Amino acid sequence: MKHIRMENGEYTNNFRESIQVVLEHHFPRSEDGIVEKQIKINKNFPVITQEEVQTVMDDMDINKSPGPDGLTLGIIRELFFLDPAWFTELFNDCKRQGVFPDFWKIAKILLLPKEGKDLTEVSAYRPICILPTWGKVYDKIIAQRLLYEL
Repeated sequence: MKHIRMENGEYTNNFRESIQVVLEHHFPRSEDGIVEKQIKINKNFPVITQEEVQTVMDDMDINKSPGPDGLTLGIIRELFFLDPAWFTELFNDCKRQGVFPDFWKIAKILLLPKEGKDLTEVSAYRPICILPTWGKVYDKIIAQRLLYEL
């Protein structure tokens, strides 16, 4: 990635500026019009069980790339089986406090060039976000719960 054409028609001068322009195109800041929503979970939402955590991990693709923390699903599963109660309680604490830890939201971003596109165009790149596995597991547990509630 050398130079990217910006909205004003000019081109970026260096790699760092090019990356910034592409990321801002694909991931606009909240104040740029994205509305953040928060949903309160009913306090009667049942506790997360060890079986539920294991089932979610069993259903996930073990070959997915690890996030910035470098922990693969295989490593997470091994850690889980060492002390399933501790890890299940971690997810339940997150649920009780209404927290999705910031660390689980930090992604490793890969920009893949689209085939046959003009690579000076900001839209010629497809961002792939690789998130930490812990966040993927918790996200899937909550998503399944929400689907059940609907």
